[in-house]
Amino acid sequence: MSYGYRVQNEYTSFPFLTRIAGTYSFLITCGIVFGKISPNSLTYDEDAIAAGEWWRYLTAHLFFGMHQARFGAIVRYIIVAINFLRYFYYMENYFFFRRKFQFVTMIVVFLGAANAFASFNAVVGFYGDVLRMAIITAWSQIYYQDKFSVVAGLNLTRFNATKLPFVWLAFFSFIDYPLSIAPISPVPHMLFGIVVGYLYSFAAFRFGLVPQELTRRREPIIHELIHPGEMFVYIVISILQGGKMV
Repeated sequence: MSYGYRVQNEYTSFPFLTRIAGTYSFLITCGIVFGKISPNSLTYDEDAIAAGEWWRYLTAHLFFGMHQARFGAIVRYIIVAINFLRYFYYMENYFFFRRKFQFVTMIVVFLGAANAFASFNAVVGFYGDVLRMAIITAWSQIYYQDKFSVVAGLNLTRFNATKLPFVWLAFFSFIDYPLSIAPISPVPHMLFGIVVGYLYSFAAFRFGLVPQELTRRREPIIHELIHPGEMFVYIVISILQGGKMV
């Protein structure tokens, strides 16, 4: 079996919407990094939307922020992209298995909330952190019994899944410093996404959208916050750029 065939087989094994989101975000990022696409054509901009550029309601939330091909940007992009797509995949392939319409409804609700936040914020830019944190928070609350191992492959420290959004919030606040305390900080975006995810998960339990096999499950699943393979890639890139992770 050829390597190309294995890659194709792995790619097609992902559910449809996960493939679409992952492929779009990757191609758009490559287009921006190599100067083929202007990021200004994709941001949330109410003046441009009023002029008929409706695609910005979607594109403003599916870009992970790598504007140039430098090592630090690559590391952060990989972390954010995997962070988003992993829980997007978990929700589509597991929680919403054979319930595609409900999954699409959740994404539409999250996008609506993200666009409302962008409109209120009134700053031209990308708002993908709202959608990303909303999905992660919804997953973490629905799978509240699960646990995470912090250090890849070593199983030194564990925390409950319900704390996952705040772990990522702290992590990105740290690696984005000093941007995380600047007027254009992404922290408010992430906090709003967490609130949206909490509200959705509360409604999911309240109105019986969570399958009984999840609510009755007693044995937690142990997840790794950063998989060993990912950690290896980050370390290699860090060494190549002189010991800096970002």
